[in-house]
Amino acid sequence: RFLIFDRDAKYGLEVPTAVRSMAIRPVRTSIQSPGQNGVVERWVESCRRDLLDHVIATSERHLKRLLSDYVRYYHEDRTHLGLNKQTPSGRVRSMDRGAVVCRARLGGIHHRYDRAAFHEKAGASQDVFGVKSSAATTREKGNLATSLTCFTKSAFEASNRHMQ
Repeated sequence: RFLIFDRDAKYGLEVPTAVRSMAIRPVRTSIQSPGQNGVVERWVESCRRDLLDHVIATSERHLKRLLSDYVRYYHEDRTHLGLNKQTPSGRVRSMDRGAVVCRARLGGIHHRYDRAAFHEKAGASQDVFGVKSSAATTREKGNLATSLTCFTKSAFEASNRHMQ
């Protein structure tokens, strides 16, 4: 078993020592060679672009919940060109008939579209903020869902104005 580290000084001597104490061999990449750990570099870039550039984590617990929901989104909903536009966990195709239903992901930053009959069968899932994405629950927790949606939209619009 081994754990790959880059050459960043932030690890110091304590982290490799702790890793060795768990019977794991620390392996360092070459100097200024992020390509040696390209899978992780690409995942971190995707996570930043898809999630962390759009929200502000208010605590460590909130950040962990955000990242946990992002991992679920990454495996279940986000398509990957390397997988022929499929998802790592395999995406179930919805029925060909019925109204199209939008399901918010990651607090409304991303969306998944399915047919209504498929949506009912699959059930609504929790998003980052703990709000179920079904219409009934959105009505129940309307104030929270509305304020979070407005917050993410206004943050996104402000960021777009800043970029122009």
